[in-house]
Amino acid sequence: MLVSELLERLDHGENMKEICSHLNLSPTTIQRKLKKLGYTFNNSSRRWEWSKTDKEPSNPNLLELINKPVASHVKSNSPNNSSKVNTSNSEVTEGEESMNSISSVIHLPFTQDEIQSLKTIIREWKQGSQSKEQIHDHAALYERIKTLKQEEKTRKTIVINQSIGQAFDEFTTREKVNKSDVLHLALEDFIKKYSS
Repeated sequence: MLVSELLERLDHGENMKEICSHLNLSPTTIQRKLKKLGYTFNNSSRRWEWSKTDKEPSNPNLLELINKPVASHVKSNSPNNSSKVNTSNSEVTEGEESMNSISSVIHLPFTQDEIQSLKTIIREWKQGSQSKEQIHDHAALYERIKTLKQEEKTRKTIVINQSIGQAFDEFTTREKVNKSDVLHLALEDFIKKYSS
């Protein structure tokens, strides 16, 4: 897409986000590239305008500019070598140290679909890891028991399956926790889960 085509579409009321989603690019990427070319966004007129005093570029292709490879020479930040380091596979020029491990890498921006997929993966991981870790994490159990409110207690008689009662007895003995505290937490979690 040519820069003039993008600006024309924006001037005719199209939304930057919509245009960028069709191009599989981030609006931020396009805005940064427009600024680097010399355009600024005028808030009062709500449009992109040429801001430099020299002649506007001859309608460059925006996608080619975004995918343009990184320059082959990069300044070294090392205090020992302030000369330019060649990152291509060609021979190192005289006076420069060999940097065979350096390669130029082009980092393309994530598409909106990729960003949404990553957000979904992170959200599911957080939800899954929280619930699984809380069940199996003994330290979390002890911490929760420590934070129980010390309120007035009431006695309840319950009837449960013998196998559950035996597993409960084994668990509280093995973990060295008070049965009342474990029942309190289990009932609290149950009520929170099914009350909403």
